[in-house]
Amino acid sequence: LEAGWAVRIKEAMSEDRIVLLAQPIVAIGSTDPKMTMEELHALPFRPGMDTTFEILIRLVNRDGQWVSPGVFVPLAERFSLMPKVDLWVIARTVRFASRIPEDVKLNFSINLSNQTLMDPEALNHIENTFASHRVDARRFIFEVCETGQIAQLHTARKFMMQLKAMGARFALDDFGSGQNSISHLKWLPIDLVKVNGEFVSNRTGSEVD
Repeated sequence: LEAGWAVRIKEAMSEDRIVLLAQPIVAIGSTDPKMTMEELHALPFRPGMDTTFEILIRLVNRDGQWVSPGVFVPLAERFSLMPKVDLWVIARTVRFASRIPEDVKLNFSINLSNQTLMDPEALNHIENTFASHRVDARRFIFEVCETGQIAQLHTARKFMMQLKAMGARFALDDFGSGQNSISHLKWLPIDLVKVNGEFVSNRTGSEVD
């Protein structure tokens, strides 16, 4: 069954059956919905517009059923497919960004797996993608997750520093949920911290939160 999933993930990428959703990062209490990239592109872009969208992914089966990343991402990690998935997402988001007028400041936040951080070829692909589409890397935030152990902290730091040299920023996701929160914050070149939602989800009604 798991081997079958590896094939399904590869086919979904080759057949463009991974849907990218854009979730605006907004103030607490906002009800702005998720939207597909096509819906985002249909928005009336205004000069000076400055919004950041987190890019989320869903896999679509051939029967049209959407599959949560909670299902296919762990399997992609098991078969070391996450660098390919991450590069697929980055390539399409950068291509989308290249079609946006320069006076519209749309920024994008994309998750990177620990497998990708360990892959020097993935780093070269990302750098070439920005260069070939002439997209400013300053419009991109890459989220790294600290819930798992980053096996080679030095390699991850080098990867991040090279993208930061191009202007990209990095966010530490799920901060506080793992055992290495503080060490990751100390040794990785982090610009933003995303506190795990478990700690703040009831902040409006809980003194503890």
